[in-house]
Order: sequence, then C-alpha cells, then structure tokens
Amino acid sequence: MIGTLPHKTEDKSLGRPKGVALNAATLPEGYRKTSKAGVCYFTNIFGEKEYRVLGRIEGRADAYYPAQYGKPKPGGLPIDISKDRERFLNPGEKKQKLPREYKDGFATAVLVLTKQAEWVSVLTDKPVLALPNNVT
Repeated sequence: MIGTLPHKTEDKSLGRPKGVALNAATLPEGYRKTSKAGVCYFTNIFGEKEYRVLGRIEGRADAYYPAQYGKPKPGGLPIDISKDRERFLNPGEKKQKLPREYKDGFATAVLVLTKQAEWVSVLTDKPVLALPNNVT
C-alpha cells in the first residue's frame, strides 16, 4: 500500500452505518439494551460497560459497531462480538482491577473483508488482554 493513492468514491454511505432498532432476535446473548435505539452493552471483567450499536450499511449484513453518542461510529469497523465473551463479568464474579497498561484501552476483535471476499477477525492496535481463557 505504500505509494498508492487513496481510493475515491462517490458513495456517501460508506463507513456511515445507520442505527437499527434491537429486538429479542437481534440482541446478542449476555448483552443488555439501553434506552437508545440499537445500543446494547455488556459489563467487562473490570466492571466497565462496553457499548455496541447494531448498524446497517446498504448492501451489507447488519453488524455491531463501536458506539459514539448512541450511534454507530463513522468509519468504525464491525466488531466481532463473539470475542467479547472472554471479557464478560459473569454474575457472582468479582470484578478485577484494571492494570495500568490497559488504562488507554485494550485490543478489540473487529471484522475485516479480505480480497477473497471473506470476513476475518483481527485485533485492533491496542494491547491484548492477558486473560487465563484468552484464545485470540
């Protein structure tokens, strides 16, 4: 990619998913709804809420995106919510203290479309959480 020009497009919807209302079928197991349409969250092992927004880009399947003011973050990559389970604070569990190296955030699994038209899960460029059950 070094030395190439950015791709120009006239598609104004690219990277701007529209929020989609949640229902019993679209709310992932272990998540809770908020009062805002399409926004859900889970409590992580550090006792912090992590928010996701169900969003839709025309021509693509609905996906969960990072939340920004109750809407899908423009330019945000779809989140692989199956990897969130590793960070769930289960009922009865005691929350852990957030280590200093994760104060500025930690890696999140996102979905990226390859040239072979396959969606693959990759981690963002933040430090990866060292969890006993971490398989990423």
